[in-house]
Amino acid sequence: MAMKQRRLLSRLLIAVCALVAVAFVIHMFSSAMRLSRRAIPARPMEVAQSDFVREYELLNIVKNYLIASDIGRVTRTSDAEVQNAARTLSRRGFQRMERSGNAVVFTRWTRFRDLSIGIVYVHDTDAIAIDRHAIAFLTLLVPLDSQNGGRWYYYEADFNVYRMRGN
Repeated sequence: MAMKQRRLLSRLLIAVCALVAVAFVIHMFSSAMRLSRRAIPARPMEVAQSDFVREYELLNIVKNYLIASDIGRVTRTSDAEVQNAARTLSRRGFQRMERSGNAVVFTRWTRFRDLSIGIVYVHDTDAIAIDRHAIAFLTLLVPLDSQNGGRWYYYEADFNVYRMRGN
């Protein structure tokens, strides 16, 4: 009788461990499947264009600071103003703001590491000259404004599309 109870107990323990392992895998998978803090909308370009119009002043404050600090110039905006602008953009969904190569990149949506979508300011007037290290796997670059020198663009960087094109 004691032998049957031990065998039954060991099988029960194995079943509980297996259930815990399955629950852990499901939890990890569901965490990994979250696309970003906010899901990518059906028409991200339209949302990015409205973001650009609505957040133009804040984008410029952060952009000017990133460009000036990289070059070593002093900006006219205070650090508090830059921090408030960056914090506000972050609260409104911009996940990353950085200067990279000849561009200032404002990433709005990401999916794992294979897709990023957002707004980019290109220092050079020629968008073709965008440094490929500024936005890896760049697949789409669309002008957002024709005024102001036309240096603001909507971008998509999709590794899968980039790879399929054979770039």
